[in-house]
Amino acid sequence: MDYNNLARNVDLFRQAHVAARYLLPQCIPLNVQHYYPGFNIRDLFYTTQYDIKKNMEPREHSTNGRRSIGTYVIEWWEGDAPQLENLLYNNKIPTWITISTTVFPNHNEVVDPYHVQLHPSIYSTYYNNHEQQYETNVVPNKGFNCFLNRIDVIRQSWFYQLLRRNLFDQGYISFNMNLHHVKEEFKNLTASQVFQVQFERYHSSVFAEEHKIAQSLVPYRNFDEAAKLDDIIMQSKFSIIVETYFDDNNAITFTEKTIRALRLPRPWILFGPKNSVKQLRTWGFDVLDDLVDHDSYDQFESHIERETVMLDMAKTLLKFDTQQHWHRLKKASDHNLKLLGNWALELGEYYLLAHYEAIVKAHELGYVYPPPGIPTLNRVWTNR
Repeated sequence: MDYNNLARNVDLFRQAHVAARYLLPQCIPLNVQHYYPGFNIRDLFYTTQYDIKKNMEPREHSTNGRRSIGTYVIEWWEGDAPQLENLLYNNKIPTWITISTTVFPNHNEVVDPYHVQLHPSIYSTYYNNHEQQYETNVVPNKGFNCFLNRIDVIRQSWFYQLLRRNLFDQGYISFNMNLHHVKEEFKNLTASQVFQVQFERYHSSVFAEEHKIAQSLVPYRNFDEAAKLDDIIMQSKFSIIVETYFDDNNAITFTEKTIRALRLPRPWILFGPKNSVKQLRTWGFDVLDDLVDHDSYDQFESHIERETVMLDMAKTLLKFDTQQHWHRLKKASDHNLKLLGNWALELGEYYLLAHYEAIVKAHELGYVYPPPGIPTLNRVWTNR
């Protein structure tokens, strides 16, 4: 993780929050217990999501002798966590305004009152050095790369499929079996135990032969742990990107996995929600449509169908000639780096606009009970 870039991003977020309050001084919120603007409730959400709603119900407060009733929270929700917005479908957290880049292609009208669509410039924060470029081609020594970090049923099926299709020895592959976000029933199990349980429940009738091989390999990585992923990608002909979230076509979101590939002069295929590549194209990224037929998999409703078509495409892409297409690959990389660089310069302004909109929405929903006054860092931000 780039902590310097993260600190800069948080600082921009705070400045925007204060500036937006200054523009709308009547909309200063009261803190909700230890939840405050910008507080990352990710861990709480996964363990006590239904308690959060109870904790946020309006109650009386006393501040400097002034009595007010009501609370709300503006939460900057990072790009790889659409679950909070899924709660908004049913309005289970009625006093919460989220700011995120998540796109809701099918239910935006439901989510819109409680959600602010942050400009995709936030994706520029995944990397601090936007000038990093490969001026000359690197000769690939593997056909592809596929990085699988967490363990779940679908990622496990990817591991089996790579074995079944004789792709295993042709790629740089990792399957770290990270237990982050694992199901509650698996909390007390080891990664190997989860792997076995998921096989018995979901894969035994399909991947029995592959499992015999896989169980002695996992967790797996066939490249140096200290290696930079950029370099591993450049040593591959193409990338198979398995995004963090891929099975909910109602919420499109991206992480550093996709942005990393967009920055580098290599082709890729993306396992994400339906129309994920279409969304990237809409934002102005060069997705190398002339070299990769993304439409052949991007439009499927079923993530199983997307996986199948992508694996079929992988066989063809193993023959991809990076030298022949180097100038086209470099052009795409330069374009996407420039786009991210321009976004990085404009990020503070987009933050301000998003926070302003969030405060307005909170006011329209009746969440806001002032005290009025000019905001300061001490009043609107709590360092805890």
